[in-house]
Amino acid sequence: MKISNYSAKYLSIFLIFLVSGCTSMQPIDKGLSPSVIFENISPGDEIIIITRNKEKHKVVVDSVTMKEIVGSNKTIKTSEIIAIEKEGVDALKTTGAIVGGYLIYGVIASLIFLAAL
Repeated sequence: MKISNYSAKYLSIFLIFLVSGCTSMQPIDKGLSPSVIFENISPGDEIIIITRNKEKHKVVVDSVTMKEIVGSNKTIKTSEIIAIEKEGVDALKTTGAIVGGYLIYGVIASLIFLAAL
């Protein structure tokens, strides 16, 4: 049995998605002074902000200053923020995906080789 070009393309696309990096929300643990917020948050970041009144706000950041974060039609003062989670690459998940992808690829390649015998 020979693998078709069509199957090879889909297998390649699958493997690219599998090893392309796993992201998760990660807390900013460096203290939440306005300067730390300003240094760690940039326009375009997808973040979750927890304010003093325990509300969670999902925000795509448009701008950030020492006094406030603006995004997703919201303006949140840095003095009201008690926690921030920022989307980032999770090294453990990414490593697992890469190893898993190579294992799956190896099994599929072995099956194709055996089928060709």
